[in-house]
Amino acid sequence: MTQIVGNYITYGQAARIKSISYQIVVWAALLALMLPIIWVIIGTFSGLDALLAGNLSRILGSFTTQPLRDVFFASNFMVYYRNSLVVAAGVVVFTVVASTLAGYGLTRVQFRGKKWLARFILFGYMFPPLLLSIPMYQIWDQLGLLNSLLGLVFAESSVPLPFGIWTMWLFFQTVPIDYEESVWMAGGSRWHSFKDIALPQAAPGMVAVGIFAFQSSWNNYTYPKVLISQDSLRPLTTGLTQYAVQNFVFWNQVMAVVLTMVIPAFLMVYFLQKYLLEGYKATA
Repeated sequence: MTQIVGNYITYGQAARIKSISYQIVVWAALLALMLPIIWVIIGTFSGLDALLAGNLSRILGSFTTQPLRDVFFASNFMVYYRNSLVVAAGVVVFTVVASTLAGYGLTRVQFRGKKWLARFILFGYMFPPLLLSIPMYQIWDQLGLLNSLLGLVFAESSVPLPFGIWTMWLFFQTVPIDYEESVWMAGGSRWHSFKDIALPQAAPGMVAVGIFAFQSSWNNYTYPKVLISQDSLRPLTTGLTQYAVQNFVFWNQVMAVVLTMVIPAFLMVYFLQKYLLEGYKATA
């Protein structure tokens, strides 16, 4: 390694400066992303008067668990939470199963216009829920699916399903067909080759689709707002509005609800990040 000569620096010093610069940018971006979460945590354990006053020292000095107790025991929070979990679980199961079967069919079954069909499916992901909510309301009304968790599952599945099919189509293209062909030559059916060979190898892609479907359903506001009017069937996203009374918002309770909404999504990504990265890497 050469030494500093005049106003020049060595290659090692330049690399060190570059590395430090990258770290500063990464930590700054991480801090910017974490600030809302930090504020939600602080607000959850703060008194309402201190929070409305906006004085940070007063907020930090007003630690209390009353907002959490109010949310858990003095409201319909548990009903909203249960509804969100039921709908999210239904969306995950439906999206993963439908995406896996459709992705496998697009990969292994040869037919004319297959690539155009796959592109058309992804094109459906471009339509926002707000645009589809009105015609979907009319269709769901005719089918008797309004104010129904099952109807909400089908509606919310329309958001991650195009992406899920596209992801599994790309993922199955990375799975070698040789082992499946050996099963077929031995007299096995396509179902057995799919179940015993292709499906285990596609597990990372299925996990990635499942996480995406869960996040999509867990944070969906439009469809519950349009399709659900019965309070006992509201999920958390629309249940938040119940913490506003006569134009007054109990912000510490709202933040407590938001914190409980963040935790499941965080835990899912944290424990399944290995499979999530493998799934995204295979379809990159």
